[in-house]
Amino acid sequence: MTINEPAVSAQKQNVSHRKETILVVDDEPVLRKLNAHILASQGYVVIEAPTAAKALELLAEESVDLVITDVFMPKMNGYELAEQMAQDYSSVAIQLISGCGGEKQQSAEAEQLNAQLLQKPFAAEKLLAHVRERLDNR
Repeated sequence: MTINEPAVSAQKQNVSHRKETILVVDDEPVLRKLNAHILASQGYVVIEAPTAAKALELLAEESVDLVITDVFMPKMNGYELAEQMAQDYSSVAIQLISGCGGEKQQSAEAEQLNAQLLQKPFAAEKLLAHVRERLDNR
């Protein structure tokens, strides 16, 4: 991932008053914290979870607008988390990210997630654009 500081700074002026809450789920602490930092710098309220199970716990306790989750995680992957969210938290938007070129989930429910998958590495402005799109279209 790269951070394009001028783009982040320019966008910050436009979004600093947002209070939307984003849950970042990734078993890689460095990537989770980097994404959380990028989002927090834009005025989003950010919660972090190292696993899908912890994410589900937090969803039961917190008001969340968007979940950004890595696809490949131990025990429960991003698609499984999305499936559980569709049942229990259907009003929460989701953005899948992946650093692997592995197989995408093949189901009718996953078709839209596959189309919107954000492939690592990505620039900060690309993450922010995907986040805004998911939030605006939920």
